[in-house]
Amino acid sequence: MREQDTIPPRHGQGLPPFPIREGGQGVRLFSYLILLLAFALRVFRLGYQSIWWDEGYSIAISSTSLAEATRATATDIHPPLYYYLLHFWMQAAGQSEFAVRFLSAALGVVLAASVMSFGSRLLGPRLGVVGAFLTAISPLHVAYGQETRMYTLETLLSLASAYLLFVLLAAPGSRLVWAVYVFTTALALYADYFPVEVVVFEGIFVLGWVACNWRRTSDARRFLFRWCLSQAAVVLLYVPWLGIALGQVAGYGFGAVSAPPILSLPADIWRVLALGAQFAVPGETSLLYTVGAIFIAGLAVRLLRQREFPLLFLLCYLLVTLGAFVVALQFRPFYHPRYFLVTTPAYYLLLAAALGGLWRLRSGLGVLGWAALAGSSILVLNAYYFDPALAKDDARSAMAFVNQEAEEDDLVLWVTPHPYQYYYRGRAAARTLKVDPLTAAGELSALGRGKKRVFWVVWRYSHQDPWELAPFLLRKDGRQLGARDFTGYRVLWYATPPEGFYRLLRGEDREVNFEDALLLNGFQAEVGGGSIAGGEPLSVTLTWRSLKSGLAEDLKAYVHIKDSKGNIVGQDDRFLYNLRRLPTRFWREGEIAYSFAAPVIKPGTPRGEYQVEVGVYSEKTKQRLKAAALRGPGIGATIQVGPSFVAPPLDSAGVRHSADKDFGPLTLLGYGLGLGDKRKVEQGETLSITLLWRAKEKPTSDLQAGLTLADKEGNVVGARPFHPAGYPTSQWGSGEVVVDKEDFQAPSDIAPGAYQLAVAVGDLPAYSLGEIQILKRPRSFRAPAVQYPSSIKVGDSIEFLGFDVKGGARDGQLFSLRPGEELTLALHWRSLAPTDRVYTVFTHVADAENRIWGQHDGPPDGGASPSNTWLPGQVVSDKHTIVLKKEAPLGRYTLSIGMYEAAANVRLTTEGGENRIVLGTVEVAGQ
Repeated sequence: MREQDTIPPRHGQGLPPFPIREGGQGVRLFSYLILLLAFALRVFRLGYQSIWWDEGYSIAISSTSLAEATRATATDIHPPLYYYLLHFWMQAAGQSEFAVRFLSAALGVVLAASVMSFGSRLLGPRLGVVGAFLTAISPLHVAYGQETRMYTLETLLSLASAYLLFVLLAAPGSRLVWAVYVFTTALALYADYFPVEVVVFEGIFVLGWVACNWRRTSDARRFLFRWCLSQAAVVLLYVPWLGIALGQVAGYGFGAVSAPPILSLPADIWRVLALGAQFAVPGETSLLYTVGAIFIAGLAVRLLRQREFPLLFLLCYLLVTLGAFVVALQFRPFYHPRYFLVTTPAYYLLLAAALGGLWRLRSGLGVLGWAALAGSSILVLNAYYFDPALAKDDARSAMAFVNQEAEEDDLVLWVTPHPYQYYYRGRAAARTLKVDPLTAAGELSALGRGKKRVFWVVWRYSHQDPWELAPFLLRKDGRQLGARDFTGYRVLWYATPPEGFYRLLRGEDREVNFEDALLLNGFQAEVGGGSIAGGEPLSVTLTWRSLKSGLAEDLKAYVHIKDSKGNIVGQDDRFLYNLRRLPTRFWREGEIAYSFAAPVIKPGTPRGEYQVEVGVYSEKTKQRLKAAALRGPGIGATIQVGPSFVAPPLDSAGVRHSADKDFGPLTLLGYGLGLGDKRKVEQGETLSITLLWRAKEKPTSDLQAGLTLADKEGNVVGARPFHPAGYPTSQWGSGEVVVDKEDFQAPSDIAPGAYQLAVAVGDLPAYSLGEIQILKRPRSFRAPAVQYPSSIKVGDSIEFLGFDVKGGARDGQLFSLRPGEELTLALHWRSLAPTDRVYTVFTHVADAENRIWGQHDGPPDGGASPSNTWLPGQVVSDKHTIVLKKEAPLGRYTLSIGMYEAAANVRLTTEGGENRIVLGTVEVAGQ
């Protein structure tokens, strides 16, 4: 049978006729087999996976009355049609996983049949069957045909709307078809909001067709009139929901959703269309190119043979709907493959046409195309069905655990009841906790009164508690007893506080300004019993106030716990959210916000006094905002850390080697040599060594330990005595575990070669920590030619030899710069005597009031030549690039340099008693 080709419209005839092609018995048989295949793929393992969050929400809404379902959807983001259908379906079929998903599976089969019917009308019965086959085996459609959501329904209704429009273009006079078109389009919009992409396509296509035929036929003008009436009728049918829809779309995902960069969207959309995969696929790149070649080459063959109106219709259907989706992303950044599911019927029919084109060109090409498409679908479907990593979030297992563990006198809490309520059959009372920083503590106290334990169940993607306030309160005032993770969910359980209530303290004892963006005006660190042990979290409550609206980036607050050397022994970084649950990009000026941090003190942290530091940084650039204390003690506090009696995992403590070496009352459990077990160091380089100790019994005296470096003959060439963990061992308790971090500097003048590193306690035999390779450090003892020579003694051991400069106009030592320009200095130093101090170089451009408008601080030679490695007579050159701030006012500034010891924050002074060296003047000229 030869398929008739469509012909272009002639004047006065409107569109060409679209003959209905009679299919043979073979085509009819294949159509039945394909629908059977679509059904089988959608019911296979239909109830195997757990109901996840969105599905639980659908079931919860649809389990209520139609009036209650309408009210619920009015506060959500989806119209109510699907929930109405599911409501009646569950009354008839029940609420098992299989039953509630079967509605989507059945709609998926109807969708495949509709693609077949539409394709037969446009392209002929054979290609209609091919389009249905591609829809049937599409992993994307199989996945959403197995989900209790509205996406298959909206795709089906959107396709029906486009199908009816095509029929009307062929026979515009049918009032019944016009009425069905209006009703179907309105139903699609009541199913979800994404069918509006298809409505946009229909409008653009109709207007384009009318423009092309306006002068040739009066049918075009009549069709435009009828189409405008139909759109008015759709709007009229949608009026009851229109106001709600506009409000929902305007507020959907505000601040909580995102979209990929627009340049990466085409590749991602093509991956989903071509493979039907929402996850990475082995050999993905080759498959994408293969499907792309089939699609483009096959369509090109058909379009070059003749001009086909149905293909133009399908191309517009595909491209305009996708274009509408991409444009919408620029105004409301929400992205997920299910959001352009309404586009896919056009794609599958075009792909069917492409296969037909290849078959006409050469049957072998058609066979290869079929094999490639079927093979890719089988690959993705196999992963979808059987790969545990791709399984839905497992609420079933999480709630089975809670059902078993929770007792009658316990309390089960969650932020939303679905899907937990679907599976919960436990003995304990289960309640929904509304998490709000202003009321959560009081509500939690009321719910938990008289209870023994509280089980907290949380979904990984839930945004109802972005502060993680509930676990913060439950742990802070109660005591965490355990935690268990399931796919997508976490169950934590806590003992309730002895006094029976939870409290949230908000200290208003300081004001710290972070670059006029945020104000920290409340800080509260709660330490029970006066000290906190290693392995336990510190509870910190921070209060913030926004100083401007709409910050450019989302900011994170960090809480660091540091020892006297600046080592971080506890850390908690998290995004800042206001009371509307929005990140800082969406804050308004004057808004109050809270954050709750729980940095865990590393197990084995030596007892003593530690500093708590608070700061803010950009998640995107990782740049910290500078802080200025306006009132109160600034951005930190002091806490006491008590002993730890549990040994941490070796890797987490920086310990890569176990030891189990007894030194009297102390046992060396393990050790590590810096990052990656570093065993090659240059002359004078400092090696960071981690030692893990345990007190077998309480030491009766203060023990001294030592690190030694010995050559092959056993001669000690370097030694460093220390007290383990920096505090007297006589204060250690029996069983106490301590992670001890010690620095050992290789002698600057040591000969390169292999040496043995060892540790000992008292007079007991040393324990070898292995071999260390000492490498020769590159050094220069010759002063270079200097552009601006000088000779100024800095401190007791360093001479400043002068500097070179690059950038800016120069007139002697007057340097001219424009705002935003940079100046690069090469500073030259000579060592006069060895020093064990580590100095930092500063370079400043400051005004008359000593306000800095450009600076760069850093160690000499970018850290390659620390000052404690210098030998007498050694010359070190280091570069510093100063960028003048763009907002720097016109005028003259002082260019100065110097050195300081970062640990003590003390500058070195010159022989003249100055704490800086003035290099010249910087004149800031206009743009």
